[in-house]
Amino acid sequence: WVERCSPWPAPFSPQSPPKIALRCSLSKFRNDTALRKHLHRVFVSLGVRYAGRDWKVDKKAAAGAKNFRIIMKAGGPKAFFTEIAKYKTELERIERLRESLQLYGNKGSRDTLIELRLAENCMALDVRIFGVLEGVGVKVSPDDIFRYVEEELIRKVAKPLGITGGQLDRILFKNYNELLQD
Repeated sequence: WVERCSPWPAPFSPQSPPKIALRCSLSKFRNDTALRKHLHRVFVSLGVRYAGRDWKVDKKAAAGAKNFRIIMKAGGPKAFFTEIAKYKTELERIERLRESLQLYGNKGSRDTLIELRLAENCMALDVRIFGVLEGVGVKVSPDDIFRYVEEELIRKVAKPLGITGGQLDRILFKNYNELLQD
């Protein structure tokens, strides 16, 4: 099952780069208004969920601009994530990322750290994963028992299969529709 569904050979590699790249350097934007407008246009063109109809009310564009400034103030992405990587445990890295960046919650922080290989024994559980659980009769609330479900899935599914929580997360995410049909 793991070989058939696994998106990566072990150890897993990062996802391929997005097909649409930003065509300019975000550093050229001297103020947040111009950056927010630009990010909003990019998000809309990419079909990003919840991007908002107008840049003025687009929370993702506002958070993106603020997060960009935070990361650049830290010395850029490499320096920012090097600091995050210094935290001893995955949980500390997750919490630090959540505290540092806007709109980074349980899922976003874990997702980012899994992709950067700064976490592997966690899962970026989203509504689709909870949908799979509900499909097999498990009713859960993401806010109430996020860590419990994550720990149980790693302990009862990932470890017996010899994979990490991050790999299981990607398998479930990439095979969501197929899993619901089986």
